[in-house]
Order: sequence, then C-alpha cells, then structure tokens
Amino acid sequence: MGRLVVIGANVHMVGYVYKWTLAGKLSTQLAKPYIRWGFVALVCFDLLGIGSTQFVRSRFYNLFILTHVLGSFIFLFAACYHQPVCIPFVIAACVFYGLDHLIRIAKTHITTATLCPIPELGLTKIEIPTLNSGWRVGQHVRLRVLSTGMGYLGLTEVHPFTITNMERTEEGMVLMCKKTGRWMTNVYNVSVMEKCGEQGGGVYKSVRVMVEGPYGGIGNTVLPSYSGVLFVVGGSGISFALSAAQELVRSGNVSNMRVIDIVWGIRNVASLMPMIPLFTSLVEQNTLARLRVSVFYTRASIGSSDVMYLSPGVTLAPGRFDAAKFLDDVVTSTQSGGDATGVFVGVCGPPALARDVEGIVRTFDARQKRMVGGVELHNEVFGW
Repeated sequence: MGRLVVIGANVHMVGYVYKWTLAGKLSTQLAKPYIRWGFVALVCFDLLGIGSTQFVRSRFYNLFILTHVLGSFIFLFAACYHQPVCIPFVIAACVFYGLDHLIRIAKTHITTATLCPIPELGLTKIEIPTLNSGWRVGQHVRLRVLSTGMGYLGLTEVHPFTITNMERTEEGMVLMCKKTGRWMTNVYNVSVMEKCGEQGGGVYKSVRVMVEGPYGGIGNTVLPSYSGVLFVVGGSGISFALSAAQELVRSGNVSNMRVIDIVWGIRNVASLMPMIPLFTSLVEQNTLARLRVSVFYTRASIGSSDVMYLSPGVTLAPGRFDAAKFLDDVVTSTQSGGDATGVFVGVCGPPALARDVEGIVRTFDARQKRMVGGVELHNEVFGW
C-alpha cells in the first residue's frame, strides 16, 4: 500500500509538470511556494519508498531509520504547506501516532535482566526474573538494553525477540539474542564482560533493560486443541518451538495432543550442547503425547559427537532434514489414533526455510489433510 502511494504521488507530479510544460507555464508554477512545498513532500515520499526496500533495510538499517524518521516528519509539514486541505488529515495521523505511543508506554517495563553468553550457539541468553506472566506461545517483545556498553546509538535501538519459555517459571521471561549485526554483537560483548553462572564460577552480568510488549504470536490458535504438532526451526528459531512445546507438555490431560515433533537445523554439533538439559527436561516431563526432538547439523565439527549423551526421544544426525518426510510421519501417526482434530505446523527460521515448508504444506495430499482434520501452518520468519 505504501509503495502504491509513492507511485501515485510521482504520477501526480509528472502529470502536472507535463501539463504546465505544454502550456509554457512551468517556470511560473515552480515559483509558487505551495508548489515548492509539494516537491519537498514528494522528495520525502521518494526517500521513504527507497528506504523501505528490503535491500536498504537489511544492509543499511541506520539509513533506513534516518530516511523514515526525517522523511515522515518533514512530509507532514510539507503536505500542510502544499495544500491546507491536508491539515485535518495530518492532525488525525498525529493523534493516532500519539495514541500508539501511549499504548506502547503502558505495555513497557523497565527492569533488570541477566545476560549469559552461549558461545556454542553464538547467542546471548537474556533472563528477566521480574516478568513472569502475561504472554502466550510464540509472542515476542521489543527489547532495549540500557547499558553504556551498547554505545550511544545502541541505547536508542529497539529489537524484537521471541519469548523462549512459557509463563510462570523460576527464571522469568527468557529471550535468545543471536550474535548477528552490530547491536546484537554488542549485547553479546556486554554479557561476556563477567563470567556467567556456575559454568564460569562467576555471576551473571546484570543490566537494565526496557521491555515492550508482548506482540504477535499465533493469535487465536489454541495449540492443545490439535492432535499433532510439527515444529520446523532453524538456529535461534528453537526459542519458538521450546516455548510452544513447554506449554503443550504442561497442558497435560486437557490437551488433545498425541504427537509433538521438533525438527531443528543447526550448523554444528556444539550448538546442541547447551540445549541438551532443556530437551531432556522436556522429554521427562511429557507423559501423554509422543515427543521427539530431531536435530540435524550441516557442518563437520572437531571431535566426535559419539560421547554426547542424548536422552530417549532426542536424536542427532548429519545433513539437512526432509520436512516433507516429517510432516507425512506426523500426519500418519496422528491419524492412526482416530478422531484427529488437525495438525499444526510451526516454522521459525530464515525466509528460505519458511518458503520450503509453506510449499510442502500447500502441496500435501488433500485426502490426508481431510482425514487428519486439516493442516494449519504458522510462520515466524527471520527478516522483514
């Protein structure tokens, strides 16, 4: 919609310039103040359009922020000077924008978080003990780290992270911050300033954070109402699968769940090490559904994974996983029990993974879909 508005504004300008040129009045019209303000508004619109492209967003994030903040602010004034009829619409937009920020303030908490680096995964584990409820499976929060170690620009940045765990646990809200980009690398560097937990014989690094949310999630979907669930995740996307699986295991007797499969793709075996206690605890707590965790690594690692102890239900294999095979197995296993109430497929990972799984679900056998009660897909994609 935004790009259509930008195109419309440029068509509007080209039409009038063409008309004035034919009439020989171009220089006369350009001398009028309200026309000049129109060109200022158009330049701002074009900056917004160019800055919103995926190429600029992913490679030049600071440029994207700069063009959007300045472009939006200047455009509002330029539009009013260009045509006074725009004033009521600009005022309405400012009112809605102000209300949006008031609602955000109401959902924002400033509290203390503990940072713990996980070198094997290239992650920073962020625990916020004071926030222990108020979110649902798959929801995310927007995080600002209030530490001088983030740098002056880093203090102004807010980034979204999926909540890794369910409500009402001892550690409170848990987030996983992947070490990519300048801001998240700074978070990791702040976390390694001191040793972490019992593993390092020290203490966690404590910082003040601003947490806004939660937002998003799986909406009105009730996971325990399904008979089977398949989570296909890559890298730090395991946070989405863990929180959902914990919720399903905790639901116990009130759940229709028969099959829970987690398929996790990682780069090397070392990434699995910090997660083994979580997977083991998840398997041990499960009493009703069939719970399996299948981990696949794509890079050879120094040393052998043979000495790694994996609890029953957790498997490790080299290569890339076949999502279609896992979906077929989950559907078949769910259907075999009779009276199935559907299969939920959750994906969290890079865009390529989401597209692949979406295609698999779309082309899955229609007859099997009907017999199992339907297959529903939910995507959580890295990137925007």
